[in-house]
Amino acid sequence: MMSDTKSEAEASTRCEDIFDMTLVITGDVVRLRDAVQKSAERAGLTISSTINSLRDEKHRSLVHCAARHGKVNVLRDFLLDRKTYSSDKDYEDGLPVILNETGHLGRTPLAVAVVYKQEEFLQALIATGMVEVNAGPDDVYRDDLSWLPLHHAIRDGEVVMASILMRAGAKTNLKTDNGEYPLHLASKRSDIFLAELCFLNCTTVTPLDNLGNTPAHYAAFQGSRAMLQLLGQKGSSLTEKNKLGWTPQEVCWGQEWQATRRQDRDLTRLFADLRKWLDELVGPISHMAESPFPVAAMTETENILALAGTEALQGLKGLLESLAQQKRTSVVDILCQTHDQSQVGPLHKAVMSGNLEVFDYIIESLNVLLPHRPGLHKSAVNAQSAVGTPLLLAAKNNHTHIAQKLLDLGASPLIPDPFAGWLALHHAANHNQLYLTYILLDKDGSGAHINARTRSAETPLLLACRNNHNNIASLLIRRGTHDLDKGAHDASGESAMHHAARAHNLSLARRLGRAGAPTGLRNSQGQTPYDVARAGWFIWRDVDIVVAEEFRGLMDELDALELAAEMAR
Repeated sequence: MMSDTKSEAEASTRCEDIFDMTLVITGDVVRLRDAVQKSAERAGLTISSTINSLRDEKHRSLVHCAARHGKVNVLRDFLLDRKTYSSDKDYEDGLPVILNETGHLGRTPLAVAVVYKQEEFLQALIATGMVEVNAGPDDVYRDDLSWLPLHHAIRDGEVVMASILMRAGAKTNLKTDNGEYPLHLASKRSDIFLAELCFLNCTTVTPLDNLGNTPAHYAAFQGSRAMLQLLGQKGSSLTEKNKLGWTPQEVCWGQEWQATRRQDRDLTRLFADLRKWLDELVGPISHMAESPFPVAAMTETENILALAGTEALQGLKGLLESLAQQKRTSVVDILCQTHDQSQVGPLHKAVMSGNLEVFDYIIESLNVLLPHRPGLHKSAVNAQSAVGTPLLLAAKNNHTHIAQKLLDLGASPLIPDPFAGWLALHHAANHNQLYLTYILLDKDGSGAHINARTRSAETPLLLACRNNHNNIASLLIRRGTHDLDKGAHDASGESAMHHAARAHNLSLARRLGRAGAPTGLRNSQGQTPYDVARAGWFIWRDVDIVVAEEFRGLMDELDALELAAEMAR
């Protein structure tokens, strides 16, 4: 008996190895039936056992792939067709197993159809009468996050799919690992239509998640009065406290307070109005204070840095002038002397937040001392901190307008950050900032930093290619015709051509090849760009035909480039 089990498992493995999921994706039922029958004959299994054993690299079965791509004909004309099973007498017992099998991420075909929004396939599956829409015995049909198809439908706002599932018997009193019920998920979306559906067969109108939050807590957090009104009408509690001791009303208060701190007037007004409405409905909060959060007293430095990182220019001005008067010193001296333990000062904070108004105020304040200290601007804009200079922070946070002003004030593009060794050009290439890349290259006419390496040995070109920023890569190639190191590789041996091959970026590979980038370099795993593209083709050929063809085109292109390079040598 044990040997029979072992041989069946080995046969199952052989089936997985030889089966081509492309037939499912294309919906070629005739060839699919033939391929499955041949696999069954070779493995010595029944047709239903063979169908159930066939898996792709992510443990997805035939029906999972059909569900993902919405191939209803594979379900109707193959899986449910009696002639598929020839002499297989037990296929009727095997079908429910096939249609409810869990695969990648623990999802059933029904869950896959919902996640990939294949409504027609979902209806066809439910019409078979063989699929389980709930958790089943011992919760076997929950996915790895303990979610069910209804949870996915509500989270994604799929009203029609949620309706189909509920008509088929999906329960709304089943929760996820986080303790979230469908009503929680509807409240998170502020979707009153889905919430109405949940109330149709809801056994509890005030469910609690693992943190003690009710649907009303989530509605309050989103600022949704309509959802709170619906919850109140249905009898859901609006005064329940979560495990932090907060009611939905206090959640509104917290959101209002934070919006006020950020000086977001629209959000402040939204949450203030909602809190006042709740005050009228359930009574005011008895312990209203200056802040709903326990806030420790801030030091002078913390206050200055906090204001420099916000839009509160008037508050910053008032604080600096008040301190200058108390200490009998100047605003400029306070600005120059203020920094935290990481050497982050007001200018760093203003740059990180991208607040041009505060930035200009700090620079204008420094102008006062320029006649007496000519190098003040240069030292201020190049001030190094644990997170880098102001220019590095501007490039890292995509604040091109501030970066240009800093360069005009004398900021050096050649100062790396102390942690990873990145220059401003690395950040510009990494974040696809074409104009900033252009002005940084223009600023340093010598091109000294075009091949600069980070501590991971990454050059700006490698970062641009790794992130598929073709325009940045083209600019670097064009500006560094003679100086650019097109064969540079990072710590793992990956070259620019490897990155293009891995992303099946044919146009970038051509651009690099025509610029003279080597195609025969090997990474730390011994792979050339051609090998990387070939591996990608094997992965995608069974999943996405279009992508697979792109890979094949890339492989041909790389092969031609390598052949041309060999002939040139």
